[in-house]
Amino acid sequence: MLRLMVLKTAWLMDTVGDKGAHTEIQTIKIATPAAVEWIFDNAIQTYGAGGLSQDFFLAEGFA
Repeated sequence: MLRLMVLKTAWLMDTVGDKGAHTEIQTIKIATPAAVEWIFDNAIQTYGAGGLSQDFFLAEGFA
């Protein structure tokens, strides 16, 4: 879903310009960090206690 939102926003920026795609740009600015946080959270839970150790990049990426 996020990928489609990004592609639609890019298309709008190309066709109607940045001002015409303002609402979609703002949506992407909110949705992308939330999606990345969800991905990191699930990965840390998958690795268990190891996900918060320095052995993996997950703790650093989540911070």
